[in-house]
Amino acid sequence: METIKREILLLVISFASFSAFSQGGKEEGRKQHVKFGLHAGINIANQAMTNLGDTHPPLTSVTRFNAGIFSEIPFTSNFAGQTEINYSGMGFQQNVTGTHGEDLLYYLSVPVIIKYKFLLKGFAIYAGPQYSYLVSAKVKYEFSFPPSEKKNDIKSFYKSSELAGITGVEYFFPNGFGISASYQRGFSNIFDVPGDITVRNHAFIFKIGYCFD
Repeated sequence: METIKREILLLVISFASFSAFSQGGKEEGRKQHVKFGLHAGINIANQAMTNLGDTHPPLTSVTRFNAGIFSEIPFTSNFAGQTEINYSGMGFQQNVTGTHGEDLLYYLSVPVIIKYKFLLKGFAIYAGPQYSYLVSAKVKYEFSFPPSEKKNDIKSFYKSSELAGITGVEYFFPNGFGISASYQRGFSNIFDVPGDITVRNHAFIFKIGYCFD
């Protein structure tokens, strides 16, 4: 329990520290304009696994929900930094004869990204690292014969945290609304069972957001 509290506190401190830095930058010059916002969308998520053997059924993507808040500070007219706190769903699905299975993983994630803003106002590309804390992990089975459903907790099979990288593109309209598309790839092995198997999350992420000017 103490480990969980420390990791959640680390996420909150990371966001608060960046926001405080942003507010400090705002006071240093009129051109430093701190922005805050909200966003939500979907993840098209899957997992990359190694050393499973040739008989393991193929994994296919699942659609998961994401939502969060963000803080942005411009460094120059073209570059800005942004940090976020997101609740983000990951996982995969697979099918064998008569059975459909899904892993349902939910993370509290803090990406810290650098943006490059083009002369076209509102358009930017970005990239950066992300730290995620695993909130929950469950597996859901749906059986055809007889029709039934079963769900088990599998959090003990996964590591409590993950490091990943994100790259993407966004466009914000003059009224404050925006859209973004990005790709997330896990750097660290999240599987916490002894052996040679490695598991990494990856996802295509699509969001709509609103930035308070």
